[in-house]
Amino acid sequence: MGQSGKQGVTAHAVGWLVVVVAALGLTVSIYGFFRKSRFSAALWFCLLVLLSLLLVPAPIPGYPGELAPAFLVALFESFVQPDGKPMVALRLLGVGLIAAVVLAGAIIWLMKAWFGSRREPPIERRLPPRRTAPTRRPSPKETARHQQRP
Repeated sequence: MGQSGKQGVTAHAVGWLVVVVAALGLTVSIYGFFRKSRFSAALWFCLLVLLSLLLVPAPIPGYPGELAPAFLVALFESFVQPDGKPMVALRLLGVGLIAAVVLAGAIIWLMKAWFGSRREPPIERRLPPRRTAPTRRPSPKETARHQQRP
């Protein structure tokens, strides 16, 4: 097989594909678990931040030009490597966190501004009307007794 200038799918690309699919699967499953929550804006905010944190890339020390998810590089360099250098990955993770919070907040704010909020009415308007206790009509004997009193 000769090289015709086209590169095939590399192991690095397959690895990133697995990371993206796993991150999307995690966020979709968390959304499915909490989708009926009252706090939909907070849920979307957390999901967007989680997704972006899982997908922030960082360079792998010792492999120039190769990238991996920053949280994995930070964990590996901190706990597995004897002379690991996790600071680059942690800095990128911090910048990614700040960017994710700002971006998720802006997206949610724009969605609420364009489509309006789905605020629930106060509890009084959501409950069925209160029924009063049924009143008992006095019997004819009781009304006659009431009328006979001086």
